Formats: sequence, structure tokens, C-alpha cells
Amino acid sequence: MDIAILRGKLERWSFPLGPFLSIEDVYIEMEEETHRLGSISANQLVEALIKLETEGDPLWETLDEFIVTWYSRNYPADLTEAVLQNLRPTGPPSIVGLLGCTISSNKAVNKLKQTLDLNNANDDLLEAFVGTIGDIGSAEDLEILHSLQKRQNLAITIKESIKIAISNIYDRVGI
Repeated sequence: MDIAILRGKLERWSFPLGPFLSIEDVYIEMEEETHRLGSISANQLVEALIKLETEGDPLWETLDEFIVTWYSRNYPADLTEAVLQNLRPTGPPSIVGLLGCTISSNKAVNKLKQTLDLNNANDDLLEAFVGTIGDIGSAEDLEILHSLQKRQNLAITIKESIKIAISNIYDRVGI
């Protein structure tokens, strides 16, 4: 995968689209690009996302949308492995959030809980973690959500995300 070509596509898919490109055109191109890249590109996409997010490049949001909306649907197992390989104690939040749209597995959740430094996590990382646990976590993960809920000085958005995550787990496991 050529990063310069990927960057060009991301720029093309970013808003404003211009008079000759509709959102439908973008989605068709994204789907075609997903199939062209194939499962072999999962790690490179995750690495590119980390690089763009770390640099503060606004194209990271477009790449994130591409991965979440298209790539994860076709290659969830490969994306899960790529995320887990690139996960660090500080996240980053974008790849933590990607796990929420991949294959739900105890391995992924356990690796996430073991790797992330939640005691020193910023609000973005906490919110991504909570959302992902809500998406793929199990009843066993309720304990960590309840312990996070007891923390002092949590942002309102994180408190709300925790409530939603708990509700999602209850709904999914039938509690």
C-alpha cells in the first residue's frame, strides 16, 4: 500500500467534496478501495491511522471513517489483529475505538485491559475504551466499568459513555 496514494484518496474523500463528487461517489470509491486493499493491508491502515492522529492531521478522521464504515465490515479479524499488534498503554484512542467494530472476543478485550494504562489515560482514551467495552465486552467487564464510574473528576461525557456501555452489555448478555 502506497501511503502517498492513500493520502490522495483521503484528501479526495474529505469534505468539502466539490461540485463533481457526491457522498454516494465517495462511498462507492471507499468500498472499491476496501476490496482493492484486501486483508493484507490491515496493519498498514492501522499504522497510517496512528501516524495521522499523532501528527494531528485532520485526514485521520477520514481514514477512521473509511476503516470503521468499510474496511472493518470486510476484514474484521485482520483488523482486530492489526489493532492488537499496534496497541500501546496510551492507545491511541482511534485504534482503541476500532476494536469496537471488529470481532468481539475475550482475547481482544483482555489485551485491551492489560495494555492500556487507564490510571493515566486522558479523556479521549477513556471514552474510546468505555465505548469499545460497551460494544464488545461481556458481563465480566462490568466490574471495570463500575470501578471507572466511581472515579472522581470524570468528565460528563465519560460518565454518560459508561452508562451506555453498561446498558449495552446488559442488553447483549441478557442481564
